[in-house]
Amino acid sequence: MATSMCAVPAPSVISAEFFSKRLARLCLAGGTRSLPKSTQDRQILMKSMQLMFDAARDYGEKEVNQLLGTWLSDVAPALDSDHVMLRRLLVDHGFLVRSSDGGVYRVGPGRGDFEAAVNHVDPVRIMQNARAAEAERKAAHTGGAGRS
Repeated sequence: MATSMCAVPAPSVISAEFFSKRLARLCLAGGTRSLPKSTQDRQILMKSMQLMFDAARDYGEKEVNQLLGTWLSDVAPALDSDHVMLRRLLVDHGFLVRSSDGGVYRVGPGRGDFEAAVNHVDPVRIMQNARAAEAERKAAHTGGAGRS
């Protein structure tokens, strides 16, 4: 029987380590990007947005928009989207729950199978660390390029 040359499948339960590495990879890419087609990658991005919210409180629409704007600038600045589209996406996929009158939002169960440790991950810090590591790699590569 022939073996497949496909990439290693992603885990069915997303660990904090996998989540962090995949989020960094998704958000470090250069150029403007649309939302990924992969369901799991979309879930990772949506979960990282959800992590910007405190699950113990309610939010008004303005606060939701501000937090999603922060996520866009600090986590995924290359993502070709806006806070309105992201808010709808989060509600549609259960990561945020909206009251019937549309005035109150709270953290929902979302989709995807994430280990509990993912709820303690800081997406902004992940990206700060990933950008710093990327800058170090570039500096090391550039610094070594001119030597004989």
